[in-house]
Formats: sequence, structure tokens, C-alpha cells
Amino acid sequence: MAPKYKLTYFYFRAKGENIRQLLQLAGVEFEDRRIQWEQWPHIKKEMPFAQMPVLECEEGQLAQSKAIGRFLARRYGFAGSNDWEAARIDALMDQFEDFFQEIRPFYRTYNKIIEGNLDNVYETIVQPARDKHLPLFAKFLDENPSGFLVGSKLSWIDTQLADHLYTFMNYSKGDYTAQYPQLAAFKERIHATPRLREWIKDRPKTVI
Repeated sequence: MAPKYKLTYFYFRAKGENIRQLLQLAGVEFEDRRIQWEQWPHIKKEMPFAQMPVLECEEGQLAQSKAIGRFLARRYGFAGSNDWEAARIDALMDQFEDFFQEIRPFYRTYNKIIEGNLDNVYETIVQPARDKHLPLFAKFLDENPSGFLVGSKLSWIDTQLADHLYTFMNYSKGDYTAQYPQLAAFKERIHATPRLREWIKDRPKTVI
């Protein structure tokens, strides 16, 4: 039987990884189609908005990473336990997207889309954005005794933030969360979830 889902995205994690992790957590089979840079011009026309990620399922093609994530989170129980929790998760996801847009030059520099020194971009762009945004997430975590950002169970904002922390804790050799130990512990706790732990152990190793 063919996989129920097919995800097309670049070979790295970035905006595709949270989708991969949601599918893994849901325990559903999916085809993880990873595209190299040189392949992209040849398949761009296949994509609804000429960009990736794109999820293919029984219903058709779905583009935009947050739309895909929301769709899967709702379908498989990672979007909160009620409308209020779902709205708070959405608000945090929107805040994370603001964060991502601020640090996007790091990803573009790493992939040589733009010229620059990666360490300099990290120090001048990523670190200030970190100190602007991570306290906002830490506040939600500190105020929720469950250990999750919202509600009493794992949601797709938890996996999103944990993967972000994984990326930059590795890049900085742990210094990224030196001022935010509760977030470092949060990342370890989320990634100890059995299906995520197995996925992280076996997935292709990439910096971003």
C-alpha cells in the first residue's frame, strides 16, 4: 500500500521538520521526499505556490508550512484540547513565525543564498532575536505546570520550538540557552517522547 502522505521539502529540516515530526508522532506512514538545491528549478512548477513544503494526501496538495502543520495537528490531536487552547497555540505559532523571519538570514547564509559570515550573522541577528523572543516562550512555559507551552499535552508549538532550540543549541555548542535553562530542559523533555526520540536518532543529520 502506498504511503498515506507524501511530504516534499528540501533535504534539511527548517520549515519541513515540524511537519515530519507531527506525522511521526501520529504514527502514520509518509514518504519523506527530500529535494537537493539543484533539483528545485525542475520541480518548482509542481508546487501550488511555487514553494515548499507541500503535503500530498488523499484530499490533494496542501502548501504553506503552518497550514500543513495546523491541518495535521487538528487531525491527530496536537492542536489543543479546546478552542481556547487551539487559539493560544496558533498565537504562539504566529509569534514563532515572526521570530523565524527575523533569523531567516542565518538560514539563507548557511545555504549560500546570500553572501555572509555565518558566525557574524549568528551574533548580530540570531542572538538579538533570541533575546527578544525566547523570554516570551519561556513565560508561557513558566506559567504552565504541565511542562508544555499550552494545555496539558504535547502540541505542535512544543515540537516547533523544541526543534528550533535543537538547531541553535547544537550550532552554539549549548550556549544558545545559557540564559534560559528552562527552555533547554523543555527541549530535552519534548525530544524524549518515544516516537520523536526514534525519529531524531534515525533522521538525516543536517545543521539546519
